[in-house]
Amino acid sequence: MLQLITGRLYTLFKNHNLNIILLLVLGGTFLFGQDLPLGIKNIFYTISTSLKNILLFLLPCLVIPFIATSMLQMRENGAILVLIIFVGVILSTFTAIFFAYGVSHITFETGAFAKSTMALVSKNDVCNIFDLNVDPFFSIEIALLLGLTIGMYFSYNPNNTAIKWIKRYRQFSTSFFTKIFMPLLPLYIFGLLLKLQHDGNCEKILHEFQTLIMWIGLSQIFYILMYFILGNRFNIFKAFDSIANAFPAALTAFSSISSVVAMPLTQKAAEKNTKDKSIADLTIPATVNVHALGDAIALPFFAIAIYFFTYKQLPPFEIYVLFALLLTVAQFGAISVAGGSVYIILPLLEQKLGFTAEMGGLLTAIYLFVDPWSSACNVMGNSGFVMIIHRINGLRKRFKKKG
Repeated sequence: MLQLITGRLYTLFKNHNLNIILLLVLGGTFLFGQDLPLGIKNIFYTISTSLKNILLFLLPCLVIPFIATSMLQMRENGAILVLIIFVGVILSTFTAIFFAYGVSHITFETGAFAKSTMALVSKNDVCNIFDLNVDPFFSIEIALLLGLTIGMYFSYNPNNTAIKWIKRYRQFSTSFFTKIFMPLLPLYIFGLLLKLQHDGNCEKILHEFQTLIMWIGLSQIFYILMYFILGNRFNIFKAFDSIANAFPAALTAFSSISSVVAMPLTQKAAEKNTKDKSIADLTIPATVNVHALGDAIALPFFAIAIYFFTYKQLPPFEIYVLFALLLTVAQFGAISVAGGSVYIILPLLEQKLGFTAEMGGLLTAIYLFVDPWSSACNVMGNSGFVMIIHRINGLRKRFKKKG
């Protein structure tokens, strides 16, 4: 019995060790951060901003292979439905990002936070000892375009040597995040939390964001439920049966913080819900990394919340449209590690929405805590999405027969 409990605790820590460490960092900062000398705070804040600047410098080069291999996998997994799936992922992701904007408008201007007095303030007491800020060789937009171009070119003009090189490039990028950046992530978060605590923002954040997380969770549930209802032709009872079939995969994603780990169960649920093994075997592997409805709703929602608390208004609509378009493409470059989606959004937030280092660090810290839940939502979203693809493919076949 003791061995079983020890094994379970080890598995829990192994899967959630980053979250546990970050929770300890958050608690330690909240309880003891005010007692640290200003010089120590400046050192950790300098380390934090330096790590962030290094990440933003390297990020355009690091995301290229993720986008390229996503395009290659789309092509390799089936020629007939690839266009339907590709367009479906784009429309689904873009719509989810705008759904987040719509709910944010209700929440922050007319709803629960309409009378919020929270305002993130920034004092100059805690500052960088030196500023390690180097512009990347090219922008994240160019990186997205390069990744798409390379992936689509070698999808239609296969070259085994080039494809092997792209896959090794992706392995290198993944290793950077898993073996270098993620172990340093607690330092990155710690320095920014010290700054927020010194400025008097920690108490405000803990008070407001517990309610905000609830609103985001309800928004994700509602939006993904609509996918299941639509996929079952508005039959509520069948929709809940489909949700029950997909639930074990979502639970696996929650405990492992990985849609990829849950993929076999997701495929099994998709086959059961669609009664079409070929659709399930094609759609789920092709979309497991690039179609993340949980992230597409939660990340923009958190970003808008931080923007609102800082600038006391929502982002301008025309700027958000451009941001949504870039984020939709950037989702194809999602990094297969815990919190991977948040890394690719940081440069977009700084360039398009005027995020500061503190704002980006706050988003990263908060999102890493809700990432298990969002991973489960990603899996549920894919389970609903495959049913919609199944319906669209059925319509395509019927039109083809009539033609």
